[in-house]
Amino acid sequence: MAGKRIIVIERRTYTFTGLAASQSQTTVIERALDVTAHKEGTLQVAMHSQTWTSGQTLSITATPVQIVESEPTTDFLATSAAATASAGSGTNGKLVTANLSSGFGSHVQIAVNATQPASSSPLACTITVILVLKD
Repeated sequence: MAGKRIIVIERRTYTFTGLAASQSQTTVIERALDVTAHKEGTLQVAMHSQTWTSGQTLSITATPVQIVESEPTTDFLATSAAATASAGSGTNGKLVTANLSSGFGSHVQIAVNATQPASSSPLACTITVILVLKD
């Protein structure tokens, strides 16, 4: 089975300063990654370092998306992610993975999602995101 390994980002730091208590923030890493030729995939996230406290969460998602010529600035996203790799405190030096669900379409959008619990404190991480695709 042939495949492809795509390094979406390598060792990039995300700092979610000013994220208030009980709030979430999403940062798009890759707007529309072409996965047309593939039927299976695994989202892999290397957690190089993190600064966060208990209750804070970080997830990296791969969500089916379409960009159409008539509305090139609009991201037509599916209602749910095809894969979600979630991390919490204590995942430094770990690899967090999630398999893409079937029918993920021709393009996926990769995003980092950070969530604060009821109290706010610093939240940052340094990650590498890799998408492993199989025909």
